[in-house]
Amino acid sequence: MQKVSDLAQKCMEILRAGGKVILFVKGGGFGDAQHLHGNFIYRFLLDSPGPPSLALGTKISTMTAIDNDYGYENVFAMETEEIATPIDVLITLTNSGDSCSILKALESEKLNKVSSLVYTGAGRGKLPVGNDIIQIPYIESQKIQESQIPICHIIWGLFESTIFSSLRPQ
Repeated sequence: MQKVSDLAQKCMEILRAGGKVILFVKGGGFGDAQHLHGNFIYRFLLDSPGPPSLALGTKISTMTAIDNDYGYENVFAMETEEIATPIDVLITLTNSGDSCSILKALESEKLNKVSSLVYTGAGRGKLPVGNDIIQIPYIESQKIQESQIPICHIIWGLFESTIFSSLRPQ
């Protein structure tokens, strides 16, 4: 739990500095990135203005154009290179840590010195060293995914309650 709290603090520092949250997930978890993005921009526990955030891959024509011209493994990396700045935070959910498109984006962000938070299963896969990683102690996809969303909710709840505590109902 301490690691989750530490990562929440890191996210708060990034967002206070004017950074944005960039989420990216592939496969069945893609909808989870959109769900979390919704929590960030409109309402989680409080009616509060959310920090700037986006879920990569939601621009279908961009994603398919990158896939067509450069290969699917580049869809997140190329979008990240276009929009990420050193004061942003990338958040990715990956069951195995072996997806080429996730790995390429993490390599890309490393070049841009963008912070990243990675939530993965029991194996790290090929994830690069140096990322903030929370490993879920499961190998089954459904158990990993069931654990990733609450952790993201905890981080957002800590951020929201700290930044917008004056909006909390009395």
